[in-house]
Amino acid sequence: MRKKLAIVVQRYGTHIIGGAEAHAATLAQLLSRSDFEIEILTTTSKSYQKWANDLPEGKEVINQFTSVRRFLVLKKSRLIFAFYKRLHLHVFSRLFKKSKYLNYLSEKIWLVLQGPYSPNLIKHLKKNSKEYDAIIFFSYLYYTTVFGLASTECKTILIPTAHDELPLHFDIMKKMFTKAEYIFANSKAEKRLLSHIQAEITDKISVVGIPVANIEKNPTLSESGRGNYFLYLGRISRGKNSNLLIEYFKKWVISRKSSVKLVLAGLMEESFELSEAVIFKGAVDENEKNNLIESSLGLINPSSLESLSLVTLEGMSSKKPVIINGASEVLRDYASKFPSVIAFYNYSDFAEALDKAIAGFTNSELDSAKDWVQKQYSEDVIFNFYRNVLK
Repeated sequence: MRKKLAIVVQRYGTHIIGGAEAHAATLAQLLSRSDFEIEILTTTSKSYQKWANDLPEGKEVINQFTSVRRFLVLKKSRLIFAFYKRLHLHVFSRLFKKSKYLNYLSEKIWLVLQGPYSPNLIKHLKKNSKEYDAIIFFSYLYYTTVFGLASTECKTILIPTAHDELPLHFDIMKKMFTKAEYIFANSKAEKRLLSHIQAEITDKISVVGIPVANIEKNPTLSESGRGNYFLYLGRISRGKNSNLLIEYFKKWVISRKSSVKLVLAGLMEESFELSEAVIFKGAVDENEKNNLIESSLGLINPSSLESLSLVTLEGMSSKKPVIINGASEVLRDYASKFPSVIAFYNYSDFAEALDKAIAGFTNSELDSAKDWVQKQYSEDVIFNFYRNVLK
């Protein structure tokens, strides 16, 4: 008989772009192949910026062993949240330092205003958590995780997808990490970060990650059809340093008088001044994404906030050079292991990294990165880890 698992994640759906959301979807697919029946508990929102009720409330059956149950969100104003963030940072966090209750209240208000605020999801967990053999929570940052985990009475796994940012240091988060029975970090760097902030939870943190698919070669893409471009995949926003990427790339094109392009594939969350050298593709499906990776000169990840970076691992697994932001400790770890992962810290480094990627790497250098990814992040390794924990 299959064990019943719930996966709590802030958004869910094939139309949604996001690292934690993709991780949750991949994990649901992996665990439902045998041993487990999966119910995803999520909200009716598509966008983390608006937290609107875009999708129908209620249960949706995906297949025989996977279903999604969506709960309404009580929408809050982003302007009010922006104002409250400043108020908490500059006033309340200092004023309430000696009062645990008032500090807790201020941090709770932060989470409610940030969203997604879904009291009905929490009520469902309080009433029904004993019906599940275990519940897996994504990501540490959200109301659904903090108050959902506090409401459960069964085995719990927290996948925090943590970055070093202000809310990670909240007292309310420390209670949440203490409550979780297991904590699965995506990388050694993330485990180091969590252990540094809260040493007493170190023993229950395991580095697990997510399966990285081996992208098959597309026989219809001949060598002559290879693209003369670098590829960025993901949300296009200042939070991901997309503005820095576009600025640096345009500067490099002018300085080198190059015909190489930058292709941006993903959801454009903010407007940026593009150019003939920067091509916006929009959101792409899995097949088109794989073809874009295979045909590219390499991938670029300018984000400084990563807990794993599936895109970087997919590039490595596809034997492509990957240019990464050295400000991310997670990405910097990859660069320290493999010459085909090149870190930049400023424009000069970025320009040199593009030149190196175009010059190319040996098969041996590219193979070492690919082999490591496929060994560390294989479906069988990760499935067996979960099965052993959840047995």
